[in-house]
Amino acid sequence: MASKKIQLKLAMSHAIKKVRDTPQSVAALHQLIKAQMKGAEHQNAEVTIEYMDTDGDKIAILDDDDLQLAYETAQ
Repeated sequence: MASKKIQLKLAMSHAIKKVRDTPQSVAALHQLIKAQMKGAEHQNAEVTIEYMDTDGDKIAILDDDDLQLAYETAQ
């Protein structure tokens, strides 16, 4: 069985973007987000990374284990 492709949704104050990258670490995810944030006013913005679990709760992604759990939940 083929694994499902995951798209990440980046919600910023000025736009919502979808990306196909699935970084394997929180550090790499932060780099991806920074690259997607256009404009100097957003370069130093505080970033909150969350996913919605199967119960509909927003879960914070604080480390690589949280990120992997988010990917598993998405599949």
